[in-house]
Amino acid sequence: MLLTLPLMISGSAFSQINNQITDAQTGNAWISGIFRANTGLEINAAPGTGGYVFYNSTLTTGSIANKLRWVIRGENAETGSNSGYDFSILRRDDAGTHIDVPFQIMRATGAVNMPGIVTMGANSSVTNNFRLRGTGSGVGNTSTVGFYQSDNTTRMGAIGDGATGNSDLYIVSDVGGINVISATGIVGFNNATSNTLYFNSVGILAPTFNTRSTGTKAVWYPAGTPATQVDFATGIESGHLWNSVPMANLSYGFKWYAGTTQIAKLDGLGNLETISSFRVGPATGSERLAAKFNALSFNRDVNNGAIFSNTGHAYQFNHTASTTATSDRLDLFVYNTAGTIISPNALSVNGAGNVGMGIYPQADYKLAVAGTIAARKVKVTLETWADYVFRAGYKLPTIDETEAYIHANKHLPGIPSEKEVAKEGIDVGEMNKLLLQKIEEQMLYIIEMNKEVKELKRELKELKGR
Repeated sequence: MLLTLPLMISGSAFSQINNQITDAQTGNAWISGIFRANTGLEINAAPGTGGYVFYNSTLTTGSIANKLRWVIRGENAETGSNSGYDFSILRRDDAGTHIDVPFQIMRATGAVNMPGIVTMGANSSVTNNFRLRGTGSGVGNTSTVGFYQSDNTTRMGAIGDGATGNSDLYIVSDVGGINVISATGIVGFNNATSNTLYFNSVGILAPTFNTRSTGTKAVWYPAGTPATQVDFATGIESGHLWNSVPMANLSYGFKWYAGTTQIAKLDGLGNLETISSFRVGPATGSERLAAKFNALSFNRDVNNGAIFSNTGHAYQFNHTASTTATSDRLDLFVYNTAGTIISPNALSVNGAGNVGMGIYPQADYKLAVAGTIAARKVKVTLETWADYVFRAGYKLPTIDETEAYIHANKHLPGIPSEKEVAKEGIDVGEMNKLLLQKIEEQMLYIIEMNKEVKELKRELKELKGR
């Protein structure tokens, strides 16, 4: 039975559409109400043609009135026994010209292509946010977002729950490395209670530079580093955390900064430099070694002068720099238990190699001592000795000449006066030589007087005999 349906065309005339779907009927229709199909609404057009077409029908005048905006239809015809086509939504410009395909579902694979911006989730509600549903539950679940090349086969990487057996979230690179770029320069690793950067242990060994050891945990390469240059690294070995530089020389090392100011440096040969002070020893209650600029202290803080342990004295070496050797000086200071200085020059050495004890070095003496020297033995070496008194040609002063000199000068000839000794001191070696000279001269006087006594005895004996 053939049925006909009345349909208004342009609101004035009527024609009929036959109730059948076997033969195509020619005609256009326009309704101002709702068109309803209870069973199905079909568009039987070849892929790439026809489809559901959307106009801006609310605009009846102007340059963009009744312009084609969207087309929903089949695209990309397939071949073979199971042929079909893909589902596509197309965008059109004001002139009705095709722009692109912002949404497409591939019939054969079910893959969805959305080359533009995709926004999912209207608000912060979890139910409205983008989510991936996994393949299982618990540690057996997997769900990832994969990144593929244009061949839709070669995967570049993936993000998600990528393995069964754990609940870890993976960031995987199948080809290259993984770069994390932050506009603020901050990358945080934390959980609910702490900030943690964790390396899974793959071995504990000291570093080796040709092939990195299993103790290596992090490796840094300077920008522009050639492939042949060895890297910088951090790792762990048994009981220790180690840091390494490429080679043991002055070109590599470790630096510490406060802001942009370098405050310390440890070079590849083990030399440590600081711009201020360093301390060695317990925090409190014990003697410590402290250094700052030109001072090295034991049991005394060179920053504030405090005594680390008030049960002991403190000692400090101070360097006074000068371009003049005699003024350039290293002094040993001694402090009491209260931190008050006892001696600023308990021991002092200048740039000329002169030494002072209790006194600063003196230019004329290799050793200057302000105090008494106690010794079991003192050895003085001299280039000459007073034996010249016994040599031929030595002019021995007469007793009368010596007596006259003593009356005039109040000291022996050749011996420093009391005034000279008080002002200049004495040379121990030279004074011993002068004293020996006087002893030897006295011996010559005694020998001469002995001869005279013998002669007088002989003459007296002769007189007694006559």
